[in-house]
Amino acid sequence: MVLHELKADSLDDCTLLEVQCSLPEVGDLTAQYSSTSELVRDGNNLGHVMDEQGQGEPHWLEKFAAALEYEDCRTLKFALDISQNMHCYEWVSGEELADFAANHLRSCGVPEELIQSGTINFDDYAEDLLETSGYMLTGGESGYITRNSREFIREYTAEPEQSGLTMQ
Repeated sequence: MVLHELKADSLDDCTLLEVQCSLPEVGDLTAQYSSTSELVRDGNNLGHVMDEQGQGEPHWLEKFAAALEYEDCRTLKFALDISQNMHCYEWVSGEELADFAANHLRSCGVPEELIQSGTINFDDYAEDLLETSGYMLTGGESGYITRNSREFIREYTAEPEQSGLTMQ
């Protein structure tokens, strides 16, 4: 209906005047796309992802935002790849720090009496534990995130080239 009203055969026959995205990190979308229809398709795909929000997974939106920050995401296509690979990230919400620390202590064999004694600062312990394990505190301090060892599959972007010297 829109194409009919614009008297155009396709979106690529139209001139894009303005683009807005709910993810400010992705930058200038008009510079990222040579095709209006491709931009609209990717924008619609991101809209569906945002609507689904991990099909009800707790803290999905915070985890997604943290993954974008962790990866220094600057394009819509990379944001789509990240959204399809959320299983590649480990996330600990700021609200869950005490539980995370207590569960870690239990896994190390610390007696329950000591855990329940009130002598342990769980938040500080969890923060230290996460940071030494390679987790990154998000900019909004809503939680900690890191990449796990699962394969990150790229559907929208190419694998980045490895930089640095090669060993011989």
